[in-house]
Amino acid sequence: MDGETKSGFDRHLQEAWEWLEGDHTLGRVPADLLDALAALAVGSPAICALRALDSVSSDSIDVTARSMRASAARIAWAFRSLFSSPIETAVVRRWTDDSVPFWRAVLRYCIDGNLQAVLDEYAHSLRDWLGFVHQADNEMIPAIATAAADAISLRTVNYRVDVPHTESSIAFDRESMRGRFAVRLSGGRSDEQDEVRVDHVRHAFNSPFWPFVLASTSVGQEGLDFHLYCHAVVHWNLPRNPVDLEQREGRIHRFKGHAIRKNVADAYGSEALASASGAVWDRLFEVAEAHRAPDEGDLVPYWVFRPDGAAASIERHVPLLPLSREEGHLRALLRSVVAYRLAFGQPRQDDIIAWLGDRLTGPDAVVLLDGLRVDLSPPVCTAWCEAPNLGVPSKTAHRDQRGRAT
Repeated sequence: MDGETKSGFDRHLQEAWEWLEGDHTLGRVPADLLDALAALAVGSPAICALRALDSVSSDSIDVTARSMRASAARIAWAFRSLFSSPIETAVVRRWTDDSVPFWRAVLRYCIDGNLQAVLDEYAHSLRDWLGFVHQADNEMIPAIATAAADAISLRTVNYRVDVPHTESSIAFDRESMRGRFAVRLSGGRSDEQDEVRVDHVRHAFNSPFWPFVLASTSVGQEGLDFHLYCHAVVHWNLPRNPVDLEQREGRIHRFKGHAIRKNVADAYGSEALASASGAVWDRLFEVAEAHRAPDEGDLVPYWVFRPDGAAASIERHVPLLPLSREEGHLRALLRSVVAYRLAFGQPRQDDIIAWLGDRLTGPDAVVLLDGLRVDLSPPVCTAWCEAPNLGVPSKTAHRDQRGRAT
């Protein structure tokens, strides 16, 4: 690439490489050099991204490997675009006074907001969500970096809204507004663009960054995951049957969902941090699994974990007009959900317990309620069954306490 076609950042990198490879004498040491280096080490988005990627990689990969640095640089470049937009610039500037250089203000903002902890959790969640639990690092690290960079660099969208006004009659003015904090799960001028936009919005909502509110029609009701950083559903209108209600709420009630991670961190955070080995989120779930009761199956703590005084739970919000027909519809719908969960033995049986608990009293109520719970976990067995003369597990192998074939 010749000098005329290089961007300013390309020329900046070229000059930096020349300084590193050449024999140059630097000038006077700045008085705040140590403070600046310490701030960069703790709060630089590039360094935080590098450590986060290293936390989910295997021990065989070198943190200084070219692929690791390139992946961390991709995430850092997305942060550079994020902090360069007008909204983020205004937010960061409110954090410090105008006399502080902007790059120092960004570092202070990242340090105070603990960007390292944010990216550590995000990388752990992306590793599982993208299905790279047992994949090689040379495939996993670039995939996580790409997903994170796409989410961080989500572009704003222009929406057209009708603003009513009255003079001699009711009329509407067409106004344009930009949306980023809250977006809809659609948009685009063609089917191909619409599909790309939906995918980008989904990745961005499944991140610790904005959008924080996602509005969707029935297109987001089935088959999509929104659980990584969300545990609340607002039913703007009620579905007609309990299956659709479960499908909606099932978007955020999934493996290692937001509510699950909040509860696990709240319950075992101190114990996990006391250990100096391994990634913190891996240690958290190892500790939670070690504390699992003998009669609890593999759903705990990965799918279901709500101890007493839990920090979070799956939230259902239904804004209803008083005395509307939907009040009766909601009661009937919840009764149907109770029957649906009882029939299918799903783990979230809070509604049926609450519904029956309001109607049953006396000492036999607890026994009856416990008997109505449907347990689909495999039987507990520690014996080994081997097929005759083969020395391999038979097709009717027993299962151990964690539900794995033995």
